[in-house]
Amino acid sequence: MRQYHQVVFDRDVNGTNALYTSDEFNALLSSADVVLITYVASGATGTSPTLSITIETGPDGEHFLDSGTPEVNADALSADTFGAGAMSSEFVLSGKTRLKIQLGGTSPGVSRLRVWVTGRGN
Repeated sequence: MRQYHQVVFDRDVNGTNALYTSDEFNALLSSADVVLITYVASGATGTSPTLSITIETGPDGEHFLDSGTPEVNADALSADTFGAGAMSSEFVLSGKTRLKIQLGGTSPGVSRLRVWVTGRGN
């Protein structure tokens, strides 16, 4: 059964530095057993721009571990790109969960990146 469907990131992104979802979503993201990530990236620039999104989870909102492989793993971006990724069924979410969002390529950017998360329970 679906527990939530929430926009957790909506802004422009430039460069390859890692960005994270706001702390306000940490408890919500942890409340599901299975998480689906969907995104829409508009206005991609740079040479061979890519997008990776990784679920990170931890006990206290300060210390986080990731699932090993990004749930969205270096997806190629164009003018308008829609994509999705799901967490492994073997990865267990802890008390606080966030998304790590990172562009790859040479001088990458997007004029708008929107990321939704859908959480489901057993």
